Amino acid sequence: MPVLAVHGAGGGFDQGLDALEPLAGESLQLIAMPRFGYLRIPLPPDASAAAQAEAQACLLDALEISRAAIVGASAGAPSSLQFALRHPERTSALVLLVPAAYVPRPGGAPSLVTPCGTDFLFETALRWDFLFWLAPGSPATRYCARSSPPRRRW
Repeated sequence: MPVLAVHGAGGGFDQGLDALEPLAGESLQLIAMPRFGYLRIPLPPDASAAAQAEAQACLLDALEISRAAIVGASAGAPSSLQFALRHPERTSALVLLVPAAYVPRPGGAPSLVTPCGTDFLFETALRWDFLFWLAPGSPATRYCARSSPPRRRW
């Protein structure tokens, strides 16, 4: 069964795979891709959750996968929700792990107040994936330390 892992903030496709790999066994085909702005993926003019959901659909098209379960973690939840809403026929299941879902507020007020400095953090340190490769025990360093990589498709 194909499972698309959609990572949260501060990670990339490796974060999604690392979280689901222990559960996968041989019965699941894990698929992941970095979201816009992560692991040197350009941030397009429209980086909305809907646009990311369409990019995920394009990935599944390229892999010739017509239907998949979607697992969205944290900041990956909004695009996972959009995928399920836009492509219900392609969604076999939707799992949200600690979702960063946005609640509409009256009068168009922001649903989430971003703390001061967050934009700077996301646009600098968190876009520089080298920091994640250096962190001891990170998914990236654990992946490199494996003697034989698991069966994956992305």
